[in-house]
Amino acid sequence: ILNKNCKTLIGPKYSVIDCNTKINEKLKSKVFKICFYMGGSGNLIEIYKIIKELIISKFGNLKNIQFFVVAGPYVQNLNLIRKLSNKFKFVKVVAGKKNLDKLISEVNLIVGSAGNIVYEASYYNIPCLFFEMAKNQTNNIFSMQKIGHYFVLPKNYLYSFKKISYLIYLIFIHYERIKKLSRTKELKIDNRGVQRIINSIFSFDDKNKNLKKNKILDISKNTNKSFDYKIFQVN
Repeated sequence: ILNKNCKTLIGPKYSVIDCNTKINEKLKSKVFKICFYMGGSGNLIEIYKIIKELIISKFGNLKNIQFFVVAGPYVQNLNLIRKLSNKFKFVKVVAGKKNLDKLISEVNLIVGSAGNIVYEASYYNIPCLFFEMAKNQTNNIFSMQKIGHYFVLPKNYLYSFKKISYLIYLIFIHYERIKKLSRTKELKIDNRGVQRIINSIFSFDDKNKNLKKNKILDISKNTNKSFDYKIFQVN
């Protein structure tokens, strides 16, 4: 349905991520950190069941494990996660964060929805267990493997919380092997996607080869015209 002259800016090359934190491998080796991230909305009931099962059957007596649950602004059943957090010090709720760059860079494993975080995780070479929670998160598994993600499951698998808990435990047990797998990806994600998009938008086309960039960008000098531009808060 695209116009024949339309230029598409899609794929890992144009991923919009904000990753600037340097990785501290020594810090990572001290405590094994698992981040649960379901996006800005969604129901945390299954995450609650998974964590509870992990605590009861696998990680209850281990002191070098931490669980981080990222709570988006519209998540449901956050109160259940808070109850776990109040009871167990190694369960932490991360709420009200607009930038998760530092947290993502420090964790050892990410469990959650296969949204835009797939690119951040690939940038930091973090093993992940993803669930396709929406139609726009459905990707070809071989494409996901190219950016270092090998555990991508349909949404309904999330409801088998005991099996998922055991899978997370197996990833923990064989972590060094799985970590190496994430590092041997075919495509390397970088943090220059935004700049590539900007460069592409303001690049020369065939009709305007002599058009200078400053004439495209600089409208402030034209004082004869009034531009009806307004900035306001989105409700």
